[in-house]
Amino acid sequence: MGIPRSEVLLPARLSHDLGFDTFDMNIFLFFLEARFNIEIYDNDIPKLQTIDNTINFIEEKLFVA
Repeated sequence: MGIPRSEVLLPARLSHDLGFDTFDMNIFLFFLEARFNIEIYDNDIPKLQTIDNTINFIEEKLFVA
């Protein structure tokens, strides 16, 4: 996404702090689904507001049987 690593902190908000727009978010979601072999549904998207929320979401998807 062209964001310096120094700006990607756990509390960083995807839309506000990192400047994600709808297009960026769609690309990011596609990347997460492909990279982690998970499905992200429309009703999951509000859970992904910050880097920390996103990491927690992915962990739950990967480690919940």
